[in-house]
Amino acid sequence: MTQPRASLDPDVRAALRAYFDAIVLADPLQSVLWKSAGITVAQLAALHQLRDGPVSAGHLGRLIALSPASTTHLVDRLEARDLVSRSRRQDDRRAVDVQLTAAGRQVLDESRPLPGSLIHRAIEALPADRRQRLTEALRDLVQQARAMPPAEEGQR
Repeated sequence: MTQPRASLDPDVRAALRAYFDAIVLADPLQSVLWKSAGITVAQLAALHQLRDGPVSAGHLGRLIALSPASTTHLVDRLEARDLVSRSRRQDDRRAVDVQLTAAGRQVLDESRPLPGSLIHRAIEALPADRRQRLTEALRDLVQQARAMPPAEEGQR
């Protein structure tokens, strides 16, 4: 039995629709990434988060908005391709850090799906003040989403 849809604030509904329209534009990037490097957008996001050094597996999952189980599967796939490695922390053997390997850094350095894309050209065409507002709004959205409690497995 389906749950009745909760009434959304019109501003929230408009923002969600605009967000959905924006992520649809990213779909072709997935194809470009897969053809060029054999990785998904989520895998590239994980590699991107590891660029500055090791991160705990739990923190990595929160940064890319994945559940612990999904993060484990993603890291398993990256590790199987030698793009990342895992190591236990010396001070807490329960904690696992994930770090880029040389091959992972190479894939990260060579995977640039945005330059020349439709979304790149559209952002470039915006006036500078609107680009700045877009950048600030997207950063705020990401920061707010990362501050939210993690979703349970199977939740959106």
